[in-house]
Amino acid sequence: MNSLNRSIVFRVAMAVTLVAGAIVIVYEVFACYPARDEAAMIRLYEADPLLAVAPHDGQLLEKEAKSYTCDNGHGGSPTSPVFVEVTRLYQTPVAYGATQLRQRFDQPAAAAGWHMTSYREDSNYPSVSYCKQVGGRAAHAFVSSTARTVYLPDAPARPGIEMIVRAAAKDGTTCGVNMGGR
Repeated sequence: MNSLNRSIVFRVAMAVTLVAGAIVIVYEVFACYPARDEAAMIRLYEADPLLAVAPHDGQLLEKEAKSYTCDNGHGGSPTSPVFVEVTRLYQTPVAYGATQLRQRFDQPAAAAGWHMTSYREDSNYPSVSYCKQVGGRAAHAFVSSTARTVYLPDAPARPGIEMIVRAAAKDGTTCGVNMGGR
């Protein structure tokens, strides 16, 4: 084989290798990673003791469970997150600050195996975030409060608290280290 033929073979091999590598990278970046058993994960989340904790003087207005998958049109696609989530919405007499959220939810969260990952003392949107391993992936719990969370028909917006428990987008994900709460 002369040097021209070897050069052509080498270039073709390099091109095939580069294309294969690009396909793998595109797949990893844009692939859909649905939960292995979304219905079972929703049942696990709904049974989690953290979701049983209600804010003081809170009235449960809404319970919801959703599964965002690659093809259901609810935000999941090969280029957006895929996850399951369970939500609770409470109406409260007043909005909670992050300190009040922590006083109410930190101890029950710890008892249920959750670890605080952050909290935000923002006057418009105070929140606390927790994480724990559930079903082979990280699960995240978000508890937030605002003065205008709850919208009822023919009534002004009222203070409320929203609790969301959501699966991470990929199997094998782990919770991050507690960053000291901020």
